[in-house]
Formats: sequence, C-alpha cells, structure tokens
Amino acid sequence: MAAALRKGDLRPTEVVEAALARLHALEPTLNAFVTVTEDQARAAAQRLETALARGEAGALAGVPVAFKDLFETAGVRTTGGSHVLADYVPTRDATAVRRLLAADAVSLGKTTTHEFAFGPTTDSPYLGPTRNPWNPDHVPAGSSGGSGAAVAAGIVPLALGTDTGGSVRMPAAACGVVGLKPTYGRVSKFGVLPLSWSLDHVGPLARSVADAALALRLLAGGDPLDPSTVPIPPDDYQHAVRRGREETLRGLRIGVPTAWLDTRVDPDVRAAFDTALDVLRELGATVEPADLPPADVMTLVNRLITMGEAGAYHADLLRRFADQYAPDVRARLEVAQFITARDYLTGQRLRGELAREMALVMQTFDAIATPTMPIPAPRIGQQRWRYPDGQEEAVQEAMIRFVAPFSVSGQPALSVPCGFTPHGLPVGLQLVGRPFEERTILRIGAAYEAATPWHTQHP
Repeated sequence: MAAALRKGDLRPTEVVEAALARLHALEPTLNAFVTVTEDQARAAAQRLETALARGEAGALAGVPVAFKDLFETAGVRTTGGSHVLADYVPTRDATAVRRLLAADAVSLGKTTTHEFAFGPTTDSPYLGPTRNPWNPDHVPAGSSGGSGAAVAAGIVPLALGTDTGGSVRMPAAACGVVGLKPTYGRVSKFGVLPLSWSLDHVGPLARSVADAALALRLLAGGDPLDPSTVPIPPDDYQHAVRRGREETLRGLRIGVPTAWLDTRVDPDVRAAFDTALDVLRELGATVEPADLPPADVMTLVNRLITMGEAGAYHADLLRRFADQYAPDVRARLEVAQFITARDYLTGQRLRGELAREMALVMQTFDAIATPTMPIPAPRIGQQRWRYPDGQEEAVQEAMIRFVAPFSVSGQPALSVPCGFTPHGLPVGLQLVGRPFEERTILRIGAAYEAATPWHTQHP
C-alpha cells in the first residue's frame, strides 16, 4: 500500500475513506476500537495529498494505522481499557506513536485491550468483548486483541500492540496475522501505560512479514526517554525479508522444544505445526530437537515478575478506584499486593538464570520454533480447555504457555500464520531468535510465508 501511495496509484484520501468505511461497517460486530479519530485522519490524509505531490512524504505516507489503547496519544484519550482512566487525555505521544506518525502514517484511532493489558482475551465489562474476525463467537486473544482484529479484518494493514507475556503474538496467532515482539530494549516503551516495566515490549501486528519488518525499521532505536532501550542501530530488516523470499534456508538450524509438545497441545494445532516444520525442512533448514528450560517454569517466573510490578504500579489506583476495575483484573491486582520484595527479587534472579540457559541453547540454533499457542482461539467466556487425553487446563494458562517464556528471556519472537483448524480458526507458528537478531527470524518467516498460502487468506 505504501508503495502504491508513493507512486500515485492510490490517494491518501481514498485509502483513509475506504478504511473508515470498513471500520464503521465491521465495528458493530468486532468491537475493535475504543476511540476513532475520524476527523484527524481525514485532515492528515488531505495534508499528505500535497506532501506526496511534492515528494516530501515519509515511508508510511497515507497508510492507515491504529494504536492499542495503552499508547499515549496527544489530545486523544488513552483509557488503558479501563473505567479508571476513562477521561485521561495525554498531552504527548508515546515514542512509538511519534515515530510512526513521523513516517506519515495516518492514525484511525485506539484499539481495544484487556484492561491495563492484564489478560489474554480482550474481554471486559467496560468495553465488552472484542470478537475474532474469523468467528465472532471466539476471542481474538489479547491483550492486544483490538489491534489483531483490526488488522485481520482489513481495517488497517498495521497496528501497534504491547507484549508482556505474549500479547502481540497471541492475537497474531488467533487472528491469522503476523505479530512481532522485538528484543527487549529494541523499541522504546516511553509513553506506554505499563503492565510490567521489565517485561513490557512494543511490537507491530501486520498483514505480512514485510510490513512487520518495515514497521520495526521505523520503531527501532535508542530513546533517551526510555533508559531500557539499547542504542543499537536497526538492521536492514527488509533485506532480511528479501533474502527469505529469494534464497533457501540452507545452513540455518531450527530447534524444536519437543518436551514442551509432549502434552497439553491441541491435536489440530500440533498437526498444523508439524506441517509447518516440514515446510521449513523443504526450504533447506535443519530442524532438530532442542532442550529448553521447562515452559511452565519460565511462565511462572513471568507471572511472578508481572504480578510484582503490576501490583506496585496499581497499588494507589486500586486503593482509590477498586470498584472501577474489571473483576478479573481487580482480583489479580489484589493478589499482587501480597507479592513480597523477596518474591519479586527471586523472580528476577531466576529470570537471569533462565536467560543464560537460553543463551547457551542459542549457541547451537539460529532459531527456535513452537506453536504460538497450544490451543486455537477459545470461545468468548470459555474458562477451561479439555484435551483429547482428558487433561484440562485454564484457558488463560494454556494461551500464554509458549509465549510468556520469551518475554522472560527478552528474545525476539515472530508469529506467522501456519494454517487453520477444521473449524476455520487460525493457527500460528512462533519463531524465536537470538537477542537483537530479528533479521534471522524475519528471514525465516518471509521464506515460510512465500512458500505457503496462509497469509493471503482473510476473513
């Protein structure tokens, strides 16, 4: 789309009007937006008509985008998906927002989130449930569910989300789009309402690996306003995508944590994943078993750190506005008040040990592959998942089991569509790389995408 706009094949005003029309047609069903900035979008599109004619426009000139409602947006309310901040209107843009707008993207508004990003279903009594474009009886996952649904439904080709325990990658998998969690420190979190300072990541959801790569190029880089960012220049991510499309994967070793897959994986998800591994082998990659730390242990560490940091951030708000929180989030935050400093520091110590273990594993492998989620998108309101062998698991526990570990290790992780269940629900393939080597997983993802039809299928 960006290329067509620059060449004059499309006009920003036409693109934005089409996007707004689709948004209004689908929003009564999807409930993907909290706030629609219609007037601002039209004004920006009109301004870009002139800028494009002068050859002065940025890389995303005229491209409609959306931002999860955790990103501060100057003059536009930022609610965090909560009654608590229903009237909060920031005076500044988050760094990630500013960088996309500086590239002349056109914001259509703010997308829904599980309240304060503290849940994987994007369902709350304040906003109501956001629905999966493939089947409105199912969740889009979360907590960036509105961004995932908006991209999958073709409202915008690009949206931003946050990922603390999988909240970019889960909606990508559930909605059949691409989701990228960059390395921790690669993209600034300044101006993003926090869930867990030391685990929060910012990343794009997009229709293709190439679009995610372009977004990362614009987002990446140090930020003096966020001390956690690392001032490493971004790679040529688009070159990595071209390599993936044009070359084999010969010489790359991909590890599969077979112990993670022994139990509690839906058979339809497992079948799609196994087929995806066959495609990677056909593309020339070597696919071998990998011995990773237990997923349940890494997920527990993620939960311990998240609870400690979220409990601290919300302590005062919870005392003042407890009755305005959603019941599920309020319950988690009330439990979080009992996390001690010793508990929290133990979690951070274990995080360091697990990151070192992962670094040793990555000396052998260029990437790790897993299903993004071990189950497809559950039904709205579904609490338990029953596997064919009779085991049961809380839906929220199942959804995060393969994604939360890599928020703990801080490694870059990419989810790409890899098929559908017999009921028509998307399945995601997760590719995990070495820290600050997003180019490798983008190359593998682009190669897989070029060899399969899944990214071309839309609801």
